[in-house]
Amino acid sequence: MTGNRWPIVLSVLATTFLSAMESTVVSTAMPTVAAALGGVELYSWVFTAYLMTTTVTTPLWGKLADLFGRKRTLMAGVVLFLTGSALCGRSGSMVQLILFRALQGLGAGAVLPVTMTIFGDLFDVAERARYQGLLGSVWGFSALVGPALGSAILSTLGWRWIFYVNLPIGVVAALLLAVYLREQVPDRRSRLDWAGAGLLSGAVTAVLLAMALGGTYRPWGDPVVVGLLALGLILGLAFVWVEARAAEPILPLDLFRVPIIGAASAASVFFGVVLFATSAYVPLFVQGVLGRDQRTTALVVTSMSIAWPIASALSARAILRWGFRPSAVLGHTLQLLAMVLWIGLWPLWLRLPAGTATGLALGITLTAGAGFGLSNSAYFIGVQNAVPWTRRGVATGTLTFIRALGQTVGGAVLGSLLGARLRAGLAGIPGLEVGDLPLGRGGGLEAAVAGIASLAPVRQAFLDAVGAVLLATVGAAVLGLLFSLRVPPGVPAPTGAATGGPAEAAAGRRRLAGNHPGGK
Repeated sequence: MTGNRWPIVLSVLATTFLSAMESTVVSTAMPTVAAALGGVELYSWVFTAYLMTTTVTTPLWGKLADLFGRKRTLMAGVVLFLTGSALCGRSGSMVQLILFRALQGLGAGAVLPVTMTIFGDLFDVAERARYQGLLGSVWGFSALVGPALGSAILSTLGWRWIFYVNLPIGVVAALLLAVYLREQVPDRRSRLDWAGAGLLSGAVTAVLLAMALGGTYRPWGDPVVVGLLALGLILGLAFVWVEARAAEPILPLDLFRVPIIGAASAASVFFGVVLFATSAYVPLFVQGVLGRDQRTTALVVTSMSIAWPIASALSARAILRWGFRPSAVLGHTLQLLAMVLWIGLWPLWLRLPAGTATGLALGITLTAGAGFGLSNSAYFIGVQNAVPWTRRGVATGTLTFIRALGQTVGGAVLGSLLGARLRAGLAGIPGLEVGDLPLGRGGGLEAAVAGIASLAPVRQAFLDAVGAVLLATVGAAVLGLLFSLRVPPGVPAPTGAATGGPAEAAAGRRRLAGNHPGGK
């Protein structure tokens, strides 16, 4: 990597760090924030609001990056994110915090699709997995230092600085983008598909609200939940009708006719389910079943974040030598293996020595992380390699959106299953007030487990409940593996995209490398 690409990469990494740290630091601080502002009953909506706006806007940001350029789009996302951060720090109530978190999420929706699109423009296939692995390492680093940083800020500066700390990082990222990222944006004179954007946002919002309410605040058969799901379906069908006729669709349906994009999209739904299960329920398992402390839990979870970027970087050589399919299939195979190992050892977990159980959990999580890294690189590089520059943003945004949707919907279903099994298991334990436990989607379960994990009946109840969740996740992993087998064979050219060859790849790099003084 030469010339002005290093500052651009640094700005992309700093922008990614904003989003990555947000999840870990805020999770650490939220009990304190809720106690200070009151309204503990709204606790989960602080996370739900952020997740909803991030998911809804992801495909829109990808399309905007194609229409108006990567620089303008990412700068707009950063400004929205920082504005939301500053307002979160000024919140005087939980309602205000939820609204400002939603604003933060609007900006965060630009981070992953646009930063990965920029890397797709800067690097050819041979380099792309290695440098996209840097993005994964940012998430791993944030998982490692986020909880400690959050605790340090709370004990010294106060909870409001949990949000203010984003501001200097964001300013540095924005300055690097402004100075070094110069690009030539084709004059396409296209109008944004507002009808499609509105219908997609409405459909996804309705479904996500149903997922947030169902099984937690209301039964799945409640008229409100059923009505939201029906509304989401109707708006989704209307969206498909509009997109089939739009001149510049927000989510072009013809993308899914490209073999690798269709296969990657279908597999990514189940990739998202397995990723959610690993991220949300492994901590619960380590604390609630194995009875380990938070430090051990952090070590087990962080191992996944360490294995992911390493596998992502190694996948570059595999992709160039054997193509996208082997890397994708091997990744899903490792994900399935990790889930099967969790289940296969189920009768033994409570009988194993403490060190052995922790070591096995660590090894299984490393396996899952490696699987995520391998298939992640195969899909994003393959999708970006299959389209020209003018569609790379929307293609990347579409894949990101589908995975996030899989995480959200799958997470809601798994959370409902966990809650039902856990309530049934804990109901017969004398002296335990089951109604006081946050059994909905897993967000507060670790705190509930901490004080009771030493009780053998409680540990058995958690073992049974998490076992049911991971058994369902095995099914999702199998489906992901089956769809990965549909990735077309063939080895990509070391430089260039499938649609344009080396010339198209070089053109993409020229647009962003800062070599055109006349660039926008």
